[in-house]
Amino acid sequence: MPPGGPGPGNGKPPMGYEAPSNIISAHDGSGWFYAIMQVWPYQKQESNTSWAAANDGWAGSGNCFIRTRDLTDPKSWRGYNGARGAWDINFVDPYNSNPGLEFDPSEHVCTPVLNLGYPSIAWSTFYGKYIAVGSQVSMDTCCLSDSSELNAFHSLS
Repeated sequence: MPPGGPGPGNGKPPMGYEAPSNIISAHDGSGWFYAIMQVWPYQKQESNTSWAAANDGWAGSGNCFIRTRDLTDPKSWRGYNGARGAWDINFVDPYNSNPGLEFDPSEHVCTPVLNLGYPSIAWSTFYGKYIAVGSQVSMDTCCLSDSSELNAFHSLS
């Protein structure tokens, strides 16, 4: 753990995106490419999905889906917005944006719909659906120890 506790050494919890999954091509021939990435909370970030309802809301990290039709253009990726049921979340680079660019970070947060550690996605010919596979750690502390369990989980579209 970095000096100063969680996060990047500043005592604050992590926030933002990390750990994107593999990229898959849409099974329906629409030309879309999909991936999942880990999202950490930005202030009052909420998920109004069935997953959140089944898990007493959302208070922490989760996974959101992103998609694009152009793998050569990083700016073409859009995140899923559960509140509007649309793929309209665009992402802003706060480090490399124009110096005078002002934006509201809360408008650039996609909706978490799963909570899997380092998920992968694929099309299942057996189920005829997309499947996300990942892990979860069940424990009372932050790190794997003798008292923790690592479990494998899956979710179908």
